[in-house]
Amino acid sequence: MTAGTRSGEGQKPYLHGMVIAVQAPVCALSTIDGQVRDAAAGWYAGDRRIVSGLVVTIDGVEPVPLDGHFEGAARAKFVGTARGLGNPGADPTVLVERDRWVTGTAVREVITLVSHAGEPVNCIVRVALACDFAPIYDVAGGRPTAALVPDVQPTATHWRGTDGATIL
Repeated sequence: MTAGTRSGEGQKPYLHGMVIAVQAPVCALSTIDGQVRDAAAGWYAGDRRIVSGLVVTIDGVEPVPLDGHFEGAARAKFVGTARGLGNPGADPTVLVERDRWVTGTAVREVITLVSHAGEPVNCIVRVALACDFAPIYDVAGGRPTAALVPDVQPTATHWRGTDGATIL
């Protein structure tokens, strides 16, 4: 690191510790908790990152990760617990399961809350999405990228890149 350079800026992001699902030309990278944020994490199509952020919260709190693993080249599963929900005590009774799979044209993710609590559980699940359409060479080079502003409509949310590319 040289004087005046922020730590990590302009450096290739590490990929070890990432859970990666791929079916070319589409792939999805995240940390073991399934969250998509920072560094090289994201969903990619070809040489462009199409989703740069996907963060799940339960009642405003991120799930505590328990497991994240591959289920073949094109599929990944993540399990976390929603602490503070369900039965009192040390053992978690509400789980957050994320099942992510990649096809050659898309990434699909299903988020399921599983309750083993003695009573019904009420909570608010939020999914925060971000898109930057960053070229893979910018991400791989550790260069800063800028999130796009979403166009939120009643039936869908769209992001449009400066080159006219659109994702919804």
